Amino acid sequence: QDWGSSMAPTSSSGKGREGMVKRLPTTRRLQLIIALTSMLGAQGLATSLAVRRREMLQGGAGLGWAAALAAASGSPQIAAAACHDDECIFSRAPRAFDRAGRRYVIAQEFGTASSTSTGTGVWECAEVLSVYLAAPEVATSLVSRQPSVLELGAGCGLCSMVVSAGGAARVVATDGDGGVLSLLGKVFDENQSVLGVRPEVARLRWEEATAATARTLGSPFGLVLGADVTYYPGSAVALANALLAFSGAQSTILLAHKRRRPVDDTTLATLATYFSISTLQPPDRPGGVFILGLARRPTAPPDLGLGLADEQNCNQGYLRKSGACVLAPPGID
Repeated sequence: QDWGSSMAPTSSSGKGREGMVKRLPTTRRLQLIIALTSMLGAQGLATSLAVRRREMLQGGAGLGWAAALAAASGSPQIAAAACHDDECIFSRAPRAFDRAGRRYVIAQEFGTASSTSTGTGVWECAEVLSVYLAAPEVATSLVSRQPSVLELGAGCGLCSMVVSAGGAARVVATDGDGGVLSLLGKVFDENQSVLGVRPEVARLRWEEATAATARTLGSPFGLVLGADVTYYPGSAVALANALLAFSGAQSTILLAHKRRRPVDDTTLATLATYFSISTLQPPDRPGGVFILGLARRPTAPPDLGLGLADEQNCNQGYLRKSGACVLAPPGID
């Protein structure tokens, strides 16, 4: 697959990207939820979720969504069953993830009245990447040899915990959302008994990163991770900026990418300007998750200088505020 082009991989049925999209009813619904999180306050999001759940119940939702709704209704027991697609982000029961003989438990907060951040739920990309990282051949040849690992958009921290337990000497979990950072700290505290080193937690907005400021956090990192960080094309340049700032010529970069919409391909096309991209693990089904390996191109700059931009040249969808490019309110380009 040439990730520098606008074409998506062809599905096993030969119907290409159109066939993939037709097979993603759950993902289309979740895409609406993602959009809502950036448009509504906590109360509005909670109301929207309640309406959606009621509609699904009245309309005879499929078994996967019914299971998600049952979990969302409030079982106090840990939910360890495998999920299809992203449906289990709605679970109100703590979720358990068994990796390489260790169990990680996460009480996610996505869709509650207290959180409107997509980072407070464990999405399928994080599940798949964490399984990949825990595989014996990857854990032995890559993870355990890393002096430092950085996770971008860490969310609930599942991948950071797996590489910690896998023997990485230092792990830094980053996110740009304050609520997510608070949840990360709780998750690491609650799983300390199965971790190696406790992952550090750091705030990072991708567009603010520079090679100079990245060095204060320990850049270049030997391994850089990102799960489901490619879903919003408007952040593609900012993501490329952060990957450049925190990686070096010898760094390994692993991204878990899920193609929910055709426009998602543009994110990878942007990254391909600065990185060579290879598919390390294809999805197990049409519309599933790719594990991608990125390597810096020799001509790639140390960063894209976004932190020095003025209001007129922030990325599309961003505005200048307090010296940094920040996500603009809905309806403002």
